[in-house]
Amino acid sequence: MEKTRLTSDERKEQILENAVKVFACHGLSGARTRDIAKACGINEALLYRHFENKEDLFRQSVEYTQGKMGQAIASEIRTAKSGIEALQKAMNFQITNLLHNPELSSNMLHGFASSTINEEMRQWVRDWFTRHVGYIRMVLERGIEDGTIQADIDIETVVWQIQGAGWAFTFLSVLEFDEDEVVNLASKLYKDITNNIITDKGKEALYGSSKV
Repeated sequence: MEKTRLTSDERKEQILENAVKVFACHGLSGARTRDIAKACGINEALLYRHFENKEDLFRQSVEYTQGKMGQAIASEIRTAKSGIEALQKAMNFQITNLLHNPELSSNMLHGFASSTINEEMRQWVRDWFTRHVGYIRMVLERGIEDGTIQADIDIETVVWQIQGAGWAFTFLSVLEFDEDEVVNLASKLYKDITNNIITDKGKEALYGSSKV
């Protein structure tokens, strides 16, 4: 047992940090709350002061990790001077963070697997998916408004191209494909997407010239 007493918020964060690791190894169905409690050095009953059940702990652990990523990518995008630059930063960030956060990738896939047999988990995945798609759409709309992305693009098609690529790289990161190969493939695919939607003004913003 720990000698230093943690505040309620500190304890919850400690539990989430350890839950991410246990769920990444064993998935929602295979993970045991007593193993998470043991990793924290606490009694299993203490988990249920912070979480309703194992499913709630799983959802919050994934959202906890994604929340930290979301804050980091939002910080990156705030420095972008145009919509096309914001999109490029978002795509580049997605590549590096999926590769460097295999636990997040594993838990996202565990969440999808669990959604096939659990309606509550299915709705949670739907809601998460909707938020993520909406975020990509928002960045594209910013580029259309400032003239760096073509106004006549089919936004939904581009959204799903980016989203689909992201999930493909999630699988590759979990399967531990060669990192350099994945980065090169991702970079080429995202560059092709960018080149299909960028305007001359966007090329100027990204490359300092209207020529790529």
